Amino acid sequence: IRQKAMTLAWPIAPQELTRVGDQVTDKRPKTGRPHKGVDLFAASGTPIRAARSGRVKRVVDGRKSDRAAARLAGLWVDVAAGDQIDRYLHLGEAKVVPGQRIKRGDLIGIVAEADTSGTGEAPHLHFEVRAADYSSERKDYGEPINPKFEVV
Repeated sequence: IRQKAMTLAWPIAPQELTRVGDQVTDKRPKTGRPHKGVDLFAASGTPIRAARSGRVKRVVDGRKSDRAAARLAGLWVDVAAGDQIDRYLHLGEAKVVPGQRIKRGDLIGIVAEADTSGTGEAPHLHFEVRAADYSSERKDYGEPINPKFEVV
C-alpha cells in the first residue's frame, strides 16, 4: 500500500496518450530553459484525471492574462497532496473548484485544443509535481520532482 501511495496514476489514460514528451530537466534541448514537468500528448477533449488524492488549491485561467507566463500556462489547476503540489497545465476546461477534495482518478478537466491554453501546436497536458506550494518570496513553486507513474 505504501509503495502505491508513492507512485502516481497516469493523469491521462495510457491508451489515450499519443506520446510522452519532455520530462523534468535542467535544460530543454531547443531552448536551454528548464522543464519542470512532463508533457503528456493526447487528443483535445481527452479527460485529465487526478494522479493522486488531495485538495484543489487553485484554478487559474491565464489564457487572457497580461502576464506572458500565465498565458503560456493557460488554464491550470493546482492540487495539494500533503506538502507537495500537483500541477495540471494547458486545460481546455477545469472540472474542479478551489477547496474541493479529490480522490485519485477523479476528473480534473480536459486537454485543450492546439494553440489554445498555452499548448502550442499539439494538444497536451503539462503535469508537474512540486516539493512545495508557490512562494511569493521565491516567485516560484518548490523544486520540481520527476513523477513516477504506475507501470501498466
